[in-house]
Amino acid sequence: MKTVFHIAYAELRMLFYSPIAWLLLCLFTFQSGMAFCDALGRLLETREMGVEHQQFQTYILMIDGVFSAIMGNLLWYIPLLTMGLMSREYNLGSVKLLYSSPIGCEKIIWGKYLAMMVFGVVLLAVLVLLGVCGACWVKDFDIPWVISGIAGIYLLYCTYAAIGLFMSSLTPYQIVAAIGTLLVLTVLNYLQGVGQDIDFVREITWWLALSGRSGNFVQGLIGLEDVVYFVVVIVLFVVLTILKLRSERRNDSKVVKVLPFVLVVVVALSVGYLSTRPVLMKYWDVTYIQKNTIPVKAQEFMAELDDEVTFTLYVNLLDRRFKEGMPAFRMKNYAMFKPFIRFKPDIRLNYVYYYDDCDDMRPDLARTDWSVQDKMLKICREEDLDADEFLTPEQIREKLDLSKEGNRLVYVVERENGRKAFLRFFDDNNYVPSEREIATVLKRLVTDVPHVCFLTGHGERSIAHTGDRNYYLLVVRNDRGALSNQGFDFGVRAMTGVGENLEGVDILVIADPQEEYTPEELQKVEAYLAAGGNALVTGEMNSRRILNRLLAGTGVQLDSVFVHQQELPDYAPELIPGEITEVSVKQLGLGKDLYKHRGKVVLDGCLALETSDSDFECIPVVEVPGSGEPLVVALRRTVQGKEQRILIAGDADLFSAGEIRRERTGINAGNFSFMTGAFSWLANNEYPLDMTRPEAIDNTLYLSTRMFGVVKIILMWGIPLLIAVVASVVLVRRKRK
Repeated sequence: MKTVFHIAYAELRMLFYSPIAWLLLCLFTFQSGMAFCDALGRLLETREMGVEHQQFQTYILMIDGVFSAIMGNLLWYIPLLTMGLMSREYNLGSVKLLYSSPIGCEKIIWGKYLAMMVFGVVLLAVLVLLGVCGACWVKDFDIPWVISGIAGIYLLYCTYAAIGLFMSSLTPYQIVAAIGTLLVLTVLNYLQGVGQDIDFVREITWWLALSGRSGNFVQGLIGLEDVVYFVVVIVLFVVLTILKLRSERRNDSKVVKVLPFVLVVVVALSVGYLSTRPVLMKYWDVTYIQKNTIPVKAQEFMAELDDEVTFTLYVNLLDRRFKEGMPAFRMKNYAMFKPFIRFKPDIRLNYVYYYDDCDDMRPDLARTDWSVQDKMLKICREEDLDADEFLTPEQIREKLDLSKEGNRLVYVVERENGRKAFLRFFDDNNYVPSEREIATVLKRLVTDVPHVCFLTGHGERSIAHTGDRNYYLLVVRNDRGALSNQGFDFGVRAMTGVGENLEGVDILVIADPQEEYTPEELQKVEAYLAAGGNALVTGEMNSRRILNRLLAGTGVQLDSVFVHQQELPDYAPELIPGEITEVSVKQLGLGKDLYKHRGKVVLDGCLALETSDSDFECIPVVEVPGSGEPLVVALRRTVQGKEQRILIAGDADLFSAGEIRRERTGINAGNFSFMTGAFSWLANNEYPLDMTRPEAIDNTLYLSTRMFGVVKIILMWGIPLLIAVVASVVLVRRKRK
């Protein structure tokens, strides 16, 4: 071991006698300081403007600033550092002395590599200094997160160094070694996209790819798979270098020389493959806010999934986004489910390929009168696909009828006990389902979802018809925000039928009926409410009398006058930017996000609400700014040991498609957010799932603008200049010797 240390010491002396090493150290310090100061400067500017930060200091300063910049720069630094490690020995002829020395090849190589590891510590000492600055200037600085990021960058550096060492052993020309190292590093960083359409190759190239490995550390997630990857790749290239040196010492045949290389690579790939198995998937989320881990509530219901869960992706070749489900994207899709596989390793992904008519077809194909088979064949020719691998429309319909899903790209999620649900893709820029949608679908497999019933048959607002006045946005199939994709089942009930009743309804919606209910219909609704059923009631002037008959026992009535506002002269007096009440947030938890961000609930033509004593506790939810007059009220009482919840609004347009989509100058409208919160409260906060993390606490910065100017000079110019002075002294002294 002493020999290894001696070699490392000698290599370090030679390294620090090189102008390149000092130049890179100066450049690294300058770039790190510049990235840090840029992020810090942006933070100070936004703070002075009074802007609230959604990403706090630890993230802004250390993640968006320094770490991301350094990971990109290392790709260019390392080839210059490692190009002479072995190439210099070949070029000077000193490699012959190494061959004849009693020192083993492994000691020589490990000694040289140890020197690079020590130099890496010197480089990253700059990041440690910046972390210390952050800890001094930021209250409750998330130190473990920063340590994780520095560790990830150091492992990335060590991996680059091992590859550079190996490339240096292949040629006596330092420039060739540097270019070769850069080429290999570039290939490894972009290897994820290679061979992804081939089953055997897919997982190997995905695992070999460097891209994103250190990024997980920077995000505060330390995974066993990533640690194993770095260790395996480092050991692999160091061992390959040792084997290369040994092979030059011996006169063995080519087969004997090549065989150890092959065995080492096979062993490395095998270990890497085993580390990716779900049962060995171990992670440590070091962030205070647990940003990389699904919330505790999601973990709890996932623990109830005691049987195998299968995600089957049905891919329609005629879907314009069918490539998202092709074999080349399988590892990308798998990565999407990784946070959940951590807690349930037996989640399985299957794929079914077919062709059929689709409501989201490519425009050029949709405009033709071709048969679905002709359209399929055209795509197969364009994409070089085998048409025989796709089920026909008849075959897929026998397997599963997806016509209600428009034959779009969709996951069918199923438990072994037979419970299933759809996980959709969405018509937005992100397209793929997010953490919330995946968690929602998994919870649907465990619990009964709330069934929302809309009364119909009397001119009520509809979920089945489009138009600005209707509520169809609640159930748009491929809209991410639609409540039908956030855990609710929707249906309609026409109370005119003799046998119709409200059994199985969890939330009853009565939205602006235009025709009187019969005594029998009123009796059914009253019985539902008397039994403790939850309800949402919205009305307008034309429906006031009808609703007041339904609400007779609640203590709330719709008045015959409109509420007016005086604060927005550019808008009609009947348009009210309602405010969430503090009591609603504290007692109900309803509207807390809007309250926090000062969002408004816009009501256009809202009737005043009259309240009186009843069995219900009446809590104002939305009120007129200034006057405090209630616009939306919440009622609650205990019936048969269960809390009954009713929400009443004097305006039916607040949840309409026209109001939710509309933007008004000078008004921070949050009607959609309020609608989501309202249904969540009515569903006893079971859905939509609350996937929020703990709030960050590192949000206080102890640094003035004046002090920042001094800090910027020191970090960007003072320290690099100091290093340059030290370098000059060292190099001059060496020249004199």
